[in-house]
Amino acid sequence: MSRHLKRLNSPKSWFIARRTTKYIQKPLPGAHTLSESMPISMVLKQLGHARTGAEAKKILHSHKVLVDGKRVRDVKAPVGILDTIALPASSEYYRVVFDAKARLQLITIPKNEATSKPCKVVNKTAVKGGKLQYNLNDGRNMFAEKNAANTNDTLVLSVPDQKVMQRLAFEKGALLYLLGGKHIGTFGTLESVEDDEIIFTANGQSIATAKRYALVIGKDKPVLKLTT
Repeated sequence: MSRHLKRLNSPKSWFIARRTTKYIQKPLPGAHTLSESMPISMVLKQLGHARTGAEAKKILHSHKVLVDGKRVRDVKAPVGILDTIALPASSEYYRVVFDAKARLQLITIPKNEATSKPCKVVNKTAVKGGKLQYNLNDGRNMFAEKNAANTNDTLVLSVPDQKVMQRLAFEKGALLYLLGGKHIGTFGTLESVEDDEIIFTANGQSIATAKRYALVIGKDKPVLKLTT
């Protein structure tokens, strides 16, 4: 597997100049798809902490850089959509989100949110002992009691210990954030669900999109910061 990508072939979600050097670092395989993630070295460069891969490597080895509460040391470590990034030495805290053009961007968040992450329940499976295994959109698998959540609900987890802090139900009136489709990055209110399609309202308009793109983020307002 190639360790690098040609800049011109890199994901359109990466907010980079494409006509400078020929190659760009490729993130390691992880829970997120390539278009939904980027290497931590790119993050450090975007934040102005590093100019080169060597400088990024030095930072990772000399200072704590936490992704979802866990320290990373590899410059190719992937950082993906909704992940949190903490740089305690400089008191900087960020979350990865999509903008309206489907590009990954970093937004500043309060320190107390750096250990909280919204995860969508994409599937659940019954296991022995009367518990369920929940499969989440960022690749996590966790066990919980039956009826702790339904598919398409959002679980707000504390990271890295994965304790459920809050359940956000996928129901009429829920506030949504779109993670895909042509309305990616849009906030709206869920109106109705029919099979694999939903209708939501945004800016006074009713819009249809695929149910798989919708992430519940609250009721009247987001429970976590997702925009600048």
